[in-house]
Amino acid sequence: MGEFLADHTTLQLGGPADQFLTHTDPTTWPDLARAAQGDDKTSFVLGGGSNTLAADTGFPGTVIRMATRGITARPLGRDHVEVVAHAGETLGSLVALTVAEGLSGIEYLGGIPGTVGAAPVHNTGAYGQQISDTLTGITAHDWHLATPSSYTPPTAASATAAASSSPGPDGGPSSPSPCGSPAAASPRP
Repeated sequence: MGEFLADHTTLQLGGPADQFLTHTDPTTWPDLARAAQGDDKTSFVLGGGSNTLAADTGFPGTVIRMATRGITARPLGRDHVEVVAHAGETLGSLVALTVAEGLSGIEYLGGIPGTVGAAPVHNTGAYGQQISDTLTGITAHDWHLATPSSYTPPTAASATAAASSSPGPDGGPSSPSPCGSPAAASPRP
């Protein structure tokens, strides 16, 4: 019998998954994707388990719990900061870091449960702020190719180009962290 999904959802509902994998290291995504495809059944990526209703009969396939962690921040010129967070990081942790650094743009998202990786999927928002207001890029992984690809939202392209015109401490722009990790540029107040 597999891992019970009830132990990984906020509603505490859900029977066993046929296979349950936990993703903690961004470099292992290709191996996890191959393992999930190997059983020829449906695969599902689970974040923090909020907004997830799992059947008590279980899940007939592979569940991969996204548990990559890490947040970094670096200045981009005088008025912007690039914040890169791994997909498994909680949205609350990301908000706490940006508030502690004196950054604005996502502070009203702090009470919303869930992970950073799910925030762009749902365009998480509250009180007039939404993640798309500050999101400048996403690195996602292709299930079939098991490779990463980057995406820059059209509304962020001009902001990213302007913000990236000033080199960072290493002399150039940083690459986003792998595994569905959004990079947000939050203006200083």
